[in-house]
Amino acid sequence: MAQLQDFGHNFKVAVLGDEKTVIGFKLAGLKKTFVADENEIGLLKQFHSIVSEQDTGLVIIDSSCNKILKEILLFIEQNRKPVIIQIPSWKHEQGSQIFDLVVRWASGIKKR
Repeated sequence: MAQLQDFGHNFKVAVLGDEKTVIGFKLAGLKKTFVADENEIGLLKQFHSIVSEQDTGLVIIDSSCNKILKEILLFIEQNRKPVIIQIPSWKHEQGSQIFDLVVRWASGIKKR
C-alpha cells in the first residue's frame, strides 16, 4: 500500500478520477481509489469524504474532477493537508489549474 511518512505518521495516498485512471493506480498497488461520480453533487461528496479522512496525506485527482474545481481550489487555499495534485485524465487533456495555483502561491504571485 502506498504511504507517505511525515514526522512518524503514516499517511495514505488516495486517487479520485475516471475509471481508466483508477484502474492504473490500482494496478500500481494503491487501495484507496475512487471512480469519480458523474453527478457534480455526488463528486463533491466523494471529494469531501476522501479529504476528511485523517490518514489521507495525498489525494491525486484527474481532470474528470474539473466540474468541482472551484471547490477544490478553495479547499487547497484553506487547508494544508492533505496535499492535492491534479493529473490529466484519459478524456480531458488540459493543463493543471491546481499546479498553477500552487506555483503562484509558492512564488508570492497574486491572482489577477
